[in-house]
This record gives sequence, C-alpha cells and structure tokens, in this order.
Amino acid sequence: MADYVLRDANSGDSKRMILYGQSSGNDMVQRYSYAYPNNSLVRGFIGESGGTPVTNPTSSPNFHNAAQIVGCANLTDTAELACMQQVDPASLQHAVDAINPDPNRGLFRPIADNITTFTNLTERLEKGLIAKLVSLLISLSQWWRCWLQKKLLKK
Repeated sequence: MADYVLRDANSGDSKRMILYGQSSGNDMVQRYSYAYPNNSLVRGFIGESGGTPVTNPTSSPNFHNAAQIVGCANLTDTAELACMQQVDPASLQHAVDAINPDPNRGLFRPIADNITTFTNLTERLEKGLIAKLVSLLISLSQWWRCWLQKKLLKK
C-alpha cells in the first residue's frame, strides 16, 4: 500500500508520508515497521489503540475449518482461496460463527511468514530489526473515563 501511495497518490515524495492505523490498523502499522527496518517508504508511524502481539502463530486451522463448512475442503491452498472467494457473505458468516461462537475473540489473524509478520518481535527488536523512525503510539484503553466525567459534571 505504501508503495502505491508513494507512486500514484503522493507525487513520489516519501518525506511527506506517515502510516496511521487505528485498532487492527495499528497492528498493520507496527508490522510494517518490523517488515521494513532499513528501507521504509514512509517517514514515521502513528498507531492508535490495538497493537501487534509479541509472538505470532506459524499456522492456524481456522481458515481451513471455515472452508470445510462451506464446501471448499480438500483443495490446494490456491484452489481453497479461490473457492472461498466465490462463497456468499452470509455463508461465510455462518461458517465463522460455527467455528467461533464468541464474537469478542479474534479468530483470523496474520500468520508468521518471517517476511512481513514475524514469529518473535522481541527478538527482532533486540537485534535492532525495526524501522528507526518516529513512532507515536496512542492508547485509548481508558476512553470511557472522559465520557463518564462529562456525564458526572452535568449533574
């Protein structure tokens, strides 16, 4: 995405680009900073809430389990993806609900390929394998306090 913006939407000036992401978008911003430690196309990062887990799985059965439910089982990875792309949204939602009935628990997340998502971010950080650019991380974990205080002051 950053290369598209640099090439097509920003006149090629990387000094004017930062990456911003909120919640799961912050996860992607942080992953980018680890994926491109020496040749980042951007000048900085802003991440709001959310974040990236320190460790990431190298595999997950969830996509394949959902594929089985909607009739895309026993295919090669490429064919399975192509099949899943043809499934209607209601059927996909039914499959996701069937394998994960808790709507508050993440089910699908990036799998570590050690190219853009890494198995151990602490290790990369200790080795200095992260973009050495300005990063602003904002936590909104207590956002409700502002709302509550405003409500109490009106009484």
